[in-house]
This record gives sequence, structure tokens and C-alpha cells, in this order.
Amino acid sequence: MRIDFSNIGDYEDFYSEIAGKQEWAGGFINDLKTFMEEIKKNEHLQLEFINMSVGQLEDFEELLEMLDDLSSELSNFVFTYRLEQFDSE
Repeated sequence: MRIDFSNIGDYEDFYSEIAGKQEWAGGFINDLKTFMEEIKKNEHLQLEFINMSVGQLEDFEELLEMLDDLSSELSNFVFTYRLEQFDSE
């Protein structure tokens, strides 16, 4: 699952974005605890965050750390993230 952070400003935006990407067994996700529980239920999930800004790295630091920990804990869960790319001229 690829999540594009270009239009994500806060956790509410994030939860809205992931709601549109997949049917979650627990229903609508609106907090980190529920999201982590759903990831554990879907441990074969490949999750990729793209176009993150430096500010978003700070704003979503807790989420990134939790997902990084889960990727170490769950052998079939893959998590990656990438910063937004800028053209250099």
C-alpha cells in the first residue's frame, strides 16, 4: 500500500487517506493504537510512504517509529518511507 503524503497535513488527513486505500477489519481507523492493531492483523502488508517533507518526519515521528519497530517485529511486514524529491537545476 502506497501512501502519498503530498496532501497529508495532520493525522486526520492520514487516517482519511488510509481509509480509502483498504478495507480494515476493525472498521474506520482514527488513532495510532487502532492502526497498529490493524497492521498486526495484516502482517503481509507492504506499506510505503512517499513524498514526505522534513516537517512531516517530525510531525509523524511517533508513527514512523512505531511502524519501524513493527517491521522488525513482524517478519512479513515491510515498511519504507521516502522524502519528496526536488528537481535540481
